[in-house]
Amino acid sequence: MEKDYLVSTSPYSDARTGSIAAATDLYGVNSCETFSVKNAWWAVGVGAVPTNATISGVHLLCASSSTTFVLNNQPAGTTISWNKSSNLNYVSGQGTTNYTVSGSSTSSLGWVEATLSSSCGSITLAKYSVWVGPPSVTVTGDATSDCTNTTHYFTATQTSYYANPTSFSWNLVPLNGNTVSPYGYQNSQYAITFYNPYSASGYTVQARASNSCGTGSYGSTSIYIHTCLTFLLSPNPASGTVTVTKQISGASQIESSAALSEDASTIYTIRIINYYGSLQYTTTRSGDSFTIPINTLKDGQYIVQFSNGKEVFNSQLIVKH
Repeated sequence: MEKDYLVSTSPYSDARTGSIAAATDLYGVNSCETFSVKNAWWAVGVGAVPTNATISGVHLLCASSSTTFVLNNQPAGTTISWNKSSNLNYVSGQGTTNYTVSGSSTSSLGWVEATLSSSCGSITLAKYSVWVGPPSVTVTGDATSDCTNTTHYFTATQTSYYANPTSFSWNLVPLNGNTVSPYGYQNSQYAITFYNPYSASGYTVQARASNSCGTGSYGSTSIYIHTCLTFLLSPNPASGTVTVTKQISGASQIESSAALSEDASTIYTIRIINYYGSLQYTTTRSGDSFTIPINTLKDGQYIVQFSNGKEVFNSQLIVKH
């Protein structure tokens, strides 16, 4: 029988067509056998669902509200059994073409599905998605840390397309004198220019969305803004000693002087590491400027690490005697 429908190079789609044709020839177009073959192919992802039945209804349901989902084109001789997600409450209609549910208080994605059964077997239609309640969002940014006087961009993304948000609102905690500006479609994006450092706890960037059911809870992300230190090595290349001078980036001259004065008492652990990652020298220093002996180091490139116990700053040093 196979040679009448397939050749050695036939793809899966042809195998499906051929096996359905064989079942139809043997048992008839409306036979249970033909239905079973179609259903088996659909179950492994080849071909369409072997029924014209579909589910229709809303995709957004508010808490404590009810709605009815309808099964269209019920095949003759079938019975219906409905199922639902846990964030939906059953109201009425089990076993009929009209299935009524209500929403819970949880903002989450749910679903309903219908199973059609007959003497030929059963088939479960694809889940029909429905979002319950106000939207929920996630917030992402273009960086997790940076220096002052920089601008960063954040995006609020709805957890589900079906939540259908109509607007977004934002908060920066603390605001701390920075400039904020919502923009983009429905204010779903946020630009922040950070003028002031807040590195201990980090700034919290919050967003939430609203739809016809209300306003959802905040999603958030954090960004740490520092008055950034850099360590200038001079001379570089160096031989006997190298002088280290602190500099402040992303700050005005007055702010830079104040930050250097505040940091002058900080004790830094200094580690010099060679090209292969091996520690060559370690010491501690404080102050705005200090020297490090390097006369014992061989010619080559090194990384000089400065650590205050919270952050590590790297500079590159070339030794040439």
